[in-house]
Amino acid sequence: MPSKRISRAGPGARAATLHALATEAFRRGNHSRARQHWEQALRLLEGAGDAQLDAASIQSNLGVVAAALGDHAMSRRQHEAALASRLGLLGGDHPDVAESLHNLGVALRSLGEPAAARTAHERALAIWRAALGPEHAMVATALTSLGNLALEEDDAATALALHREALDIRGRSGGPDADVAATLAQIGLALRKLGRPVAARQHLERAVAIRPDLATAQHALAAIAYADGRPEDARRHAEAGLRSETVLLEASPHATRTVLILATTTQSNVPLEHLLPARTHARIWWFAEHGDPSPPLPRFDLVVNAIGEADLSAATTARIGRVVAASGRPLVNPPPRVAATRRDRLPALLDGIDGAVVPLVLRVPSGPAPAGLRHPLVLRPVGSHGGAGLLRVDDDDRGVPGSGEFYASEFYDVRAADGYCRKYRIIFVDRVPYPYHLAISQDWIVHYFSADMAAHPWKLEEERRFLDDPDRVLGPRGTAAIAAIGTRIDLDYCGVDFGLLPDGRVLVFEANPTMLVHPEEQDGPLGHKNAQVGEILTAFDAMLSRRMRR
Repeated sequence: MPSKRISRAGPGARAATLHALATEAFRRGNHSRARQHWEQALRLLEGAGDAQLDAASIQSNLGVVAAALGDHAMSRRQHEAALASRLGLLGGDHPDVAESLHNLGVALRSLGEPAAARTAHERALAIWRAALGPEHAMVATALTSLGNLALEEDDAATALALHREALDIRGRSGGPDADVAATLAQIGLALRKLGRPVAARQHLERAVAIRPDLATAQHALAAIAYADGRPEDARRHAEAGLRSETVLLEASPHATRTVLILATTTQSNVPLEHLLPARTHARIWWFAEHGDPSPPLPRFDLVVNAIGEADLSAATTARIGRVVAASGRPLVNPPPRVAATRRDRLPALLDGIDGAVVPLVLRVPSGPAPAGLRHPLVLRPVGSHGGAGLLRVDDDDRGVPGSGEFYASEFYDVRAADGYCRKYRIIFVDRVPYPYHLAISQDWIVHYFSADMAAHPWKLEEERRFLDDPDRVLGPRGTAAIAAIGTRIDLDYCGVDFGLLPDGRVLVFEANPTMLVHPEEQDGPLGHKNAQVGEILTAFDAMLSRRMRR
């Protein structure tokens, strides 16, 4: 927040008025107006020998507002200038010097210089402790900044200790509720990173009980709820977090690029944990279905559309287009191409590809059986994933049970002579196919997790043969069909699930960008997958680098 009133003596009278106007503009969120007023005030104070401290305070405020506007390089310059003035006028032990050091540390952290940021925060902490006492609120502020930095560097244990110390100080000193809530949230995030979700949830819930608009805590609670299998709680927390902010910032001191991620609050996002690892990517999550981004976005290198569910892409296409066009940055997975992969649109998209069979899919309401499809039918609730709600209807008199809308398609039996059904998965990165897994099950609903692959060495051996030489397994016709599917879909990242028919054609089950790629334990039964996982992740990273060079 802006610092200090300034003197009304001499040239400071008009500057003090401008400072008051700027402070009010900043409080109301009008950062551009605040900057204008402070710049005018600073010009009035230049050259006035008795106003150097006032000028330093104005420079400090200009550094704060520059950060609010996303210009962290300018923020650094302003705080360095304020620090130099205060050191010369006040000496190295004054609390105002600590303020400049702390603010400079915040700017350095945002610029990806964690070591320099830590040094600045540690110097500020030492000065505040000596000058103000160990229980002062500014000591808690410095501890919080050091804790935030530790958390970003994946040192969750150190972060937890620092934030707990800050919370103790704030509890004893009766600090502002907003600061207590923010500290509780950071403790929750640290506990979550340490693999303690129950304790994390407790602290995060305490945080949002104080500040329901604390977006960081609400989003963390949403993630915990998803992991616990509580989708309605997850949606409630995510929606609460987005009432105040449609953007969630995840800085990284080791980032090689900054990515704007277009996301949704549902489970319909492209799984990016391993494609865009937090350690090497500064991630700006914009939940596009909730409106234009706020606050103003910091600089980013490229845009990744993570809304992989085609049923959701149409509503956000225009809004995404405006932001991407204004930024001039490359876009990975344009929404119109994602929209073309919707289950009932996919047959038309892939029509005419030799060696590919794509069953007709209709979007139907519950009720009478749809005309134009032969039974048995496969029914899937619109918007569902992972086989949730999937069922087969063998009786043409039964109709479509339940409520809501369904995707209905004709059932194809891909059971082989050995009695097992096989589902292959290929991942396309920049239209190039990479084998990812093979699931083998006696059930017609084939999922890797339910196929119990790890318990059957012969299944793993067959999967290994597919991963090592997919062309041999698929044959010339199937291999050509898969390559053509990747070209026709024309997405930067996408996956296709399919079976093999006896004549060598591929039977397409689905194709969309929401398919998960993740490494396995190297010493575990699925460790043989990691070579292919590594190829996919490397190819994705290389594709992003190519997009940035265009």
